[in-house]
Amino acid sequence: MPIADSLDRSKLRFVDVDGVSVRYYEDGQGEPLLLFSGGEIGTLDGLDRWSLNLPGLAERFHVFCIDKLGQGHTGNPPRLEDYTFEYQLRHTHRLIETLGLSQVNIAGQSRGALLVTRLTLDHPGLVKNLIIVDSATLSPENPMFPSLRWYENIFLGVPQGPPSRESVRLEMDGQAF
Repeated sequence: MPIADSLDRSKLRFVDVDGVSVRYYEDGQGEPLLLFSGGEIGTLDGLDRWSLNLPGLAERFHVFCIDKLGQGHTGNPPRLEDYTFEYQLRHTHRLIETLGLSQVNIAGQSRGALLVTRLTLDHPGLVKNLIIVDSATLSPENPMFPSLRWYENIFLGVPQGPPSRESVRLEMDGQAF
């Protein structure tokens, strides 16, 4: 029996960060907890990946779950030359400033962990606690288990055409196996 998605759409918000519309989910009270999913600019990963965790986390924290730059329902970088990790890093820092947050607990999953780790290193006074979830992006490559082989195999089965519920599900199921 599938688990129902618990994303409360009434808690979705948008904020403008330097001309880019950013979608985020906000709920709860207490210390701020920012959540960032994995993926790269142009992938479908977004805050919805955390949907089953949000109600429980909001019981203890003031949760901000973010669609990263160019993902989910957040806008793309404004210029072609802004499609870089460094721009995404600056944009994420500006987002936190725009939301008026400091001393945040921050969690990143997969490529989101790379982002929040670098943010923590660059702005140590901003982050109270750093949480890394399911990320090989910060570990050395093991030649016995190349990190991208499983990922490439998932996409061999994705049908051509626009994303569908079934095609998007392939990656999430593959990562959860």
